[in-house]
Amino acid sequence: TNWTIRSTPISTSLRGIIYRYNTFVVVGGSGKVLTSSDGITWTSNNSGISQTLWDITFGKNIFVASGSGGKIISSSDGISFNTQSITSSNLRGIVFNNNTFVTVGTAGEIFTSSDATNWTSRTSNAGGSSLYDITFANNTFVAVGASGKIVTSSDGITWTLRSTPVSGALWGVGFSNDKFTVAGSGGTIITSTDGITWTLRSTPISSALYGSIK
Repeated sequence: TNWTIRSTPISTSLRGIIYRYNTFVVVGGSGKVLTSSDGITWTSNNSGISQTLWDITFGKNIFVASGSGGKIISSSDGISFNTQSITSSNLRGIVFNNNTFVTVGTAGEIFTSSDATNWTSRTSNAGGSSLYDITFANNTFVAVGASGKIVTSSDGITWTLRSTPVSGALWGVGFSNDKFTVAGSGGTIITSTDGITWTLRSTPISSALYGSIK
């Protein structure tokens, strides 16, 4: 497959991407937000913050992104944003499903919201370990993070710590082909069909893996 480099109006790192309403929305360092209708021509939009934005999701006709310093930005069009701070910690992964926005971050913090405006802190039971990414499938939220920690929930409110065969950082999680797949440090890949029992998979590399399936 051939790839083409596209020009963008910014030079900061880009962290999260989503496609909804015939629009690509990308978030990244220094609060940058890019939009494009075709993936070729990109426009920079003012998010109203300067902190890094790590991830973005879409639900209830709203784009919602999570960022450092507890920042949450939301938008109906990906161009004009409302901003708020819900904690002093960094918020990394964010997902929408089951009529609930869920974001995870530093020290195992988890927050949920039904409207992307009012947020409630939840107990993650991650033992204080930071959480870096989150997904939803099979009626289950799965969040992954430092020290091999994985926590799961059916509603985003009550969370259970799961045993894993690894102790390094887990950076990304997604669901495809009837299984959850988690990527982490040292070339780690672990998989699960239910989010509860995890199996370590062999990979030919030892460098950190960061991607997730959105």
